[in-house]
Amino acid sequence: MEAALLPALARRHPVDMGQLSLFGHSLGGLFALRALLARPGLFRSLVIASPSLWWGEGAMLDAARRFAARPPAAAAGTRLLVTVGGQEESDEGPRGAIRAARRMIGNARELAALLRGAGLAVEFAEFPGEDHGSARLHALIRAPRFALPRAGDPA
Repeated sequence: MEAALLPALARRHPVDMGQLSLFGHSLGGLFALRALLARPGLFRSLVIASPSLWWGEGAMLDAARRFAARPPAAAAGTRLLVTVGGQEESDEGPRGAIRAARRMIGNARELAALLRGAGLAVEFAEFPGEDHGSARLHALIRAPRFALPRAGDPA
């Protein structure tokens, strides 16, 4: 990404490399988390929406725990928004047991707390009544204002 995609974007569009932001939902949320852990400081802000932290037996949550235990200096100043739908752990319906076992809300809360404890500027948002699919829309609506705060917006 850093060696090929970002330079290609910069050739086509004006890019402020000091203001890069990344949005990822579900498995894309894992990608955004991986980008943070692998290249802290590359992105000024990241939106990690409904991250599927259960995937790979929780490997990325384990990686976040290790990162938080010894946060690199490059991560300082990184802004992070972690979001999740309020129905993502609902045990109702035919897939209820699967949703409950995946602990989407609990894992997202834990991730936010871990990274906040590591010194990152972390916001957490749970969207009441929203499921995995609909929570993505709420995160997308909130992402631009989070990633690109305007003068006068609270820090």
